[in-house]
Amino acid sequence: VEAAECYLELGKHHEAAKIFFRIKEFDRAIEQYMNFVDNYQDIEKVSFSDQELDFILKNIVEDKVDTRLADILIAKKRLPQLIIELIRSNNLRSATAVFMRNTIDIGPELIAFNDFKREENGLLASLFSNVGAYEYSGMVYERMEEFDRAGESFEKGELYERALYCYERVKNKIKEDIRNLEYQQTKTE
Repeated sequence: VEAAECYLELGKHHEAAKIFFRIKEFDRAIEQYMNFVDNYQDIEKVSFSDQELDFILKNIVEDKVDTRLADILIAKKRLPQLIIELIRSNNLRSATAVFMRNTIDIGPELIAFNDFKREENGLLASLFSNVGAYEYSGMVYERMEEFDRAGESFEKGELYERALYCYERVKNKIKEDIRNLEYQQTKTE
């Protein structure tokens, strides 16, 4: 603890956070990680252990800390993993806030993730809509075969040909459903 206090006096927040984390004073560790994020410019140049990154991710997912801490995960290329975990925990608000802190396009990586349940894919599409990434939102809705919603997303993104294509797919799907229903009725008669 004395070493951590020395680091605090020197303004070395990350070193203090690592010590607090190691001695399981988690609240103090989080406080120092926050101070580090608020006061340090080149986060990507600083080394973090996997245990530290997992700890930070877990605390953000459990909604125990400010999403500013995501800057560490962004710098260490762990943002897609964080957003996936936030969506799985049904936390669209934090997922949106974290996504907005990011400066690189991780949309394709999130779309490529195919381990989501249907409702989680719906949250991913909503996330993309929330941040104005309507093309990605439309792509997720297409994958879910919700062509009407996909068309709306593409339309918002001014991708009118893609929207029209989706609206055509809705009409064709309705016609196909009617044909299948009629066929089922003739089989039962």
